[in-house]
Amino acid sequence: MESSDNTPKYYSVFEVDATAFEYVSDFCSQRRGGDYSHHIEDITTIYGNTLVGFDRDEKYSKETKESLHHIIDDAHKIMVEHNIGNVDLDYGLIEYHYYDKPNQNWLTIHQDSFAAVNYEVNTVIFYFNKTLEGGNLEIYDNVDGDNLLDSIDITPSDGKVKIVVMSGDVFHTVSPIMSEGIRESIVIQLRRI
Repeated sequence: MESSDNTPKYYSVFEVDATAFEYVSDFCSQRRGGDYSHHIEDITTIYGNTLVGFDRDEKYSKETKESLHHIIDDAHKIMVEHNIGNVDLDYGLIEYHYYDKPNQNWLTIHQDSFAAVNYEVNTVIFYFNKTLEGGNLEIYDNVDGDNLLDSIDITPSDGKVKIVVMSGDVFHTVSPIMSEGIRESIVIQLRRI
């Protein structure tokens, strides 16, 4: 974002027509209460570390594998458009996040690099639905949260998908969730090279 002096220049927020990402929305609806039982609280890790590994994983259908490849390709295109596309498409993390109750968020202020994976990453987050209070993406200047730089309302406009693209060294968290509703997203992290 390139607005004020306090705003880091290594993240951007924008919206696109949801029809371009219907396949991702369909993918999310399949995950909701679907075939993934390995939930960590409210986050499902679809695949971590070696992304090419899900091609050999028999628990994923051919359709799911095609959707995952499509999601990775779209995330990479977005990174390239924002000048952070120097990534390795074979290594990364894909997570599906679904919150529907107050106080569900357990994330602390963190960076994506060296968090769930052991290397530097760039991140794209697709936000499909947000009907609850709170749950915004908050950007900080350090892990201690001394200075809130931005609180991004991730609620997409009607017929849109809100997208955040950022380098993995951005300190961020999710603001407290204050009501019931839905907050649904897919996070793609690709290894920076």
